[in-house]
Amino acid sequence: MSMAFHHGLGRSNIGDAMIWNKTAVFFQSFINFGSLDPVGLFAFLYATLFTVTSAVVGMWIASKILKKDFNTVFYTLGYAFAPLFILASMGHALEYFFTGNAARIVEGMAWGFGMHIDIEPMAKRGDAWLGIFHMFRWLAVVWSLYILYRRMEHIDASKMKKILAYPFAALLIIFFISVNVYRSHVIDTYGRKPRKGHGMHSAKKAKAMHKPSKELQESNLHQRDKRAQ
Repeated sequence: MSMAFHHGLGRSNIGDAMIWNKTAVFFQSFINFGSLDPVGLFAFLYATLFTVTSAVVGMWIASKILKKDFNTVFYTLGYAFAPLFILASMGHALEYFFTGNAARIVEGMAWGFGMHIDIEPMAKRGDAWLGIFHMFRWLAVVWSLYILYRRMEHIDASKMKKILAYPFAALLIIFFISVNVYRSHVIDTYGRKPRKGHGMHSAKKAKAMHKPSKELQESNLHQRDKRAQ
């Protein structure tokens, strides 16, 4: 959810209007965060707050409808949430692996051996085949809803109570769907900010720091020639 907030909605052309961005701007007026990214920090905090609230409140209402202990309901049905975070995170990580991180890893290893090379990413943002990784989140939704349905069988309650409790128990899944649908709407409607890349800015900075200057290269050659003489 932090990725959806910060890397999705936050990088749209209306990202500055998002609550975590406004909160970061407010606190920056009297707190020096140093090298810490305050926008990312508050995106994480808000994502955690909304996620935990959706899960707890939804399960609490479901427990009241089922007339069962909250802990029993939560631990019985909570397994359904696992695919959301496993598959959605995996899809995000794989997309950025092909659009930049893989190249950065190879370059970093080369720098470790004193070689300075530039590696082009294996894919670019917007490549059609990257849509495969976007499907991971929807596969996760289907899988989570199915697990929740099957886990309901372990609750001793009437069928009608289970039907009424199901959407509340799935409140976190519904929240996950809503955020991703809204993110797609915002990106399609307002577009993305000009993108420096996921880690690309720091990579370029690292290259500049590691790459010898022309003067240093000439000095090294001169010293080598003197030693040879």
